[in-house]
Amino acid sequence: MFSFYPFVGYLVMLTYRPRRVSCPQHGVTVEHILWANGKSPICTPFKIFLSHWAKYLSWQEVARQFRVSWKNVFESVEEHVVEYGLKHRNLDNINAIGIDEIQYLKDTNI
Repeated sequence: MFSFYPFVGYLVMLTYRPRRVSCPQHGVTVEHILWANGKSPICTPFKIFLSHWAKYLSWQEVARQFRVSWKNVFESVEEHVVEYGLKHRNLDNINAIGIDEIQYLKDTNI
């Protein structure tokens, strides 16, 4: 059972049983499901949806609004979106990094 986008305020659940195949060479293998990763009950599109809302609301509020656990929101943001971004970032064109010390001192109230 996988959680999917809420639709007009209704909770949507997809029920699907992945096929299992007994391979003489590799043993029992389970079908790869495009819309989910591993044993997570949250679909990949729903993870992206939750991550989008987590930019605007607290993670606790996102969890309450979309009827998922705080951990589901955390996993959506940290383990799906952030990992994807880090994996696909390109730092080839960066030649230097600078720090604005004057602004830093203004923000610390020293």
